[in-house]
Amino acid sequence: MVRVLKPGGLIVARSSDHDGHIYFPQDSLIDESLKLIGQAVKRNGGDRNIGRHLRALFIESGIERVEASAS
Repeated sequence: MVRVLKPGGLIVARSSDHDGHIYFPQDSLIDESLKLIGQAVKRNGGDRNIGRHLRALFIESGIERVEASAS
């Protein structure tokens, strides 16, 4: 992505931070489902909380101007 970005170009990324999800009323089946999904994602090399790392990853990749926000 960075390799093909033109000078002055724009990269937009949006990703979740699943540890921040809140639901009510709490339900043990949902808790167990989310746990199993998290384990499957991790086994396959994913990170359900990658959103909290995106800014640092973009900076590490050499992008000079990085803006981050949460919604």
